[in-house]
Amino acid sequence: MNGGATDVNTLAVTGQLPLDAARTLVGHLSQPLSDFAVEMMKHSQNLFAETLFHTLGSIEGDGSASASQVAVGEVLTAWATAPDQFVVADGSGLSRDNYLTAHLLVTVLDRMQRRSAGRFESTLPITGRDGKTLGFAILANNFAVPPGRITTVIDCVVERLANFAR
Repeated sequence: MNGGATDVNTLAVTGQLPLDAARTLVGHLSQPLSDFAVEMMKHSQNLFAETLFHTLGSIEGDGSASASQVAVGEVLTAWATAPDQFVVADGSGLSRDNYLTAHLLVTVLDRMQRRSAGRFESTLPITGRDGKTLGFAILANNFAVPPGRITTVIDCVVERLANFAR
């Protein structure tokens, strides 16, 4: 350094600090998960989802992707889900390696609705109110019927959704 100040390198200390001598320099208490989840879900904050995913992996592991995958897998299998019903690659859901069956999706949504009353529902974006437009997909795989019949069913579902009113 210039100006007569001590060289930063002379202040370096090497060695290990005993655990009982460690102290917290800075602490931060984040908002409750119920508030955090609203922002994450309504605004599709993928970084928040990744952070939550790795936080789950740090509870009993090192916070790595593999530890996080194990943590999520343990929850899903505790909900009586067979391991072949899902593959969790990341927390945001953006990886092409993520996979879950329609049955598992319904199981998770049902479980969340029953366990958290309206808290989970309050995290879901509302079309037209939260700046979202309606988007969905209908997948029909491995059906032994003519494609025209599947198209007719899909058209019927879309028509019913278009005419739905509460």
